[in-house]
Amino acid sequence: MARDEWQRRSMELARMEKAAYRIGDESGLILDTELHTLYLSLITVQVMPRLINASAELKAIQRGVANPQGPAFWVSVVLGQIDSLERYTRTANDTLGFTTLDTAAIQPVRQALLALKNPANQAIGPGQDALVGLQGFLEARVLLVTNTLEIALAKRQRDLLSRNLWLAFLVGFSLLACVVCFYVFYEGTVRDIEQQRKIDSELRHAKVNAERLSQVKSEFLSNMSHEIRTPMNGVLGMLELARGSSDAQEQQHYLATAQNSANALLKILNEILDYSKLEAHHMQLESSAWDLRALLEELKVVYTNRCVQKQLEFALHLDAQVPPCVVGDALRTRQILTNLLENAVKFTEGGHVHLSVRVGKYSKAKDTLVFEVKDTGIGVPLNQQASIFKAFEQADASTTRRFGGTGLGLSICAELARLMQGALTVRSAPGQGSTFCLEVPLQPALEPGGANANSPEALADPAPQKSADEVPVFNRPLLVLLVEDHKVNQILAKTLLGRWGHAVTIAENGQEAVDIFPTKPWDLVLMDLQMPVMGGKEATLLIRQIEPAGRRTPIIALSASALHEDLLDCQSAGMDDHLAKPYSAASLANMLRKHTV
Repeated sequence: MARDEWQRRSMELARMEKAAYRIGDESGLILDTELHTLYLSLITVQVMPRLINASAELKAIQRGVANPQGPAFWVSVVLGQIDSLERYTRTANDTLGFTTLDTAAIQPVRQALLALKNPANQAIGPGQDALVGLQGFLEARVLLVTNTLEIALAKRQRDLLSRNLWLAFLVGFSLLACVVCFYVFYEGTVRDIEQQRKIDSELRHAKVNAERLSQVKSEFLSNMSHEIRTPMNGVLGMLELARGSSDAQEQQHYLATAQNSANALLKILNEILDYSKLEAHHMQLESSAWDLRALLEELKVVYTNRCVQKQLEFALHLDAQVPPCVVGDALRTRQILTNLLENAVKFTEGGHVHLSVRVGKYSKAKDTLVFEVKDTGIGVPLNQQASIFKAFEQADASTTRRFGGTGLGLSICAELARLMQGALTVRSAPGQGSTFCLEVPLQPALEPGGANANSPEALADPAPQKSADEVPVFNRPLLVLLVEDHKVNQILAKTLLGRWGHAVTIAENGQEAVDIFPTKPWDLVLMDLQMPVMGGKEATLLIRQIEPAGRRTPIIALSASALHEDLLDCQSAGMDDHLAKPYSAASLANMLRKHTV
């Protein structure tokens, strides 16, 4: 048992010696001063009292002293421990930093050891206790410092490893975040740059288009000033010549020329009105049965005469399968064909103008009619063919100066064709003439129904009109109430109606018309829309309320407006029809015959 105990204690001491050598100058870098002085000094003395005693005894035996009870042994031990104490103190002060608390703890031991230098003067017992305490104190402190350092180093290693792992994670995460942020920033920057480039490109195109449109509109306004002033000058000039002439035949010639100039001016105004309605999406199409062949024959008569004046040949080619009557908008079909034929005659100096009509096949299984107007005129270059269907444009500025025109006609025709679910195309080459093709779905009809001949567009077509001197035939004289505030229009309507044998009473506003209406059994009321005091719509509503039961007097609206909404408003107010200003004698006579027996 004693041997086993000795071996066990020897192994513990060997372990402490081995660990003591591991305490180097670097320990101060690992453990701070507080940890050395407080923890190692106080805890060691309190926790390991038994190890102190055992370590001291074994250390004495290990050094080779045969009789541990002899004075010589203890003297040598005292001298050795004094040396150990000095080394410990230096080590503690120089390396571990044990200064304040260790000095106070070791001072009693130092005094006891100094007293043992003379073994003859001192008893051995107290010295032995001091030696045992000192030896155990030193070795226990070595062991505890070693263990503490090992624990601290292990913890430090774990902390460093954990810190390294976290550092690696943070570095990796930071690198990943930087890469992601750079990628996002790069992508965002690329997108921003591309978007900015796109915006810049769109702005540049918009700027170019705006400048081009501004220039085109400026040219259009300049051209319109010329186009409007030219026929207006013809009207005013011819009227002035007629006033200064006493020759009746000469006056008739001047007046006829003035009327032609006025019709040309009206055509320009109608084109501007049509374009405005198309731009505002107010254009309304009609669908009714009408006589197609009658329209074609009428156009043939008109443009044969026009071509004869320019020494051109005109021909109409009508396919046998073309139905005589169709369902569609007769007025807009006439307008498109008239515009195409007018252009063909205007831009052709020699050769021919041909109009052909055939049956085509529509992509949606609907029958279509194909109208082709072919001429041998100046032609249109390929790079300018698309622009002629745009508003305000002709092939080039020289064309406008040479031939005139608003530059709206073909754009209006193309838009009308689109509204009719058709298309208007062109095939042309410079110096070889042009072929304009209109393809629209027009279904066959059994009987013609006719279109509204009183619209302003119909008044501008080149169909021959009866002279104002030709008195229309009526079944009986009519009693007409004319509600009109404009003096010139009063004179015009009253003079025409008087020539035809009708009695006319004039009311200058709607209120006068309401007051006069109950006084006579009127056959017809011609009602202006915009008047002072009371307008035509309000007056019509009141007249409908006061007229006798069972008797409805036809009320015809007279207005310079030809918008579809205005026509609907007239109907909702109780009016029976609409006659657009300016109106001709023939259109007024037709309106009277239409609504009187």
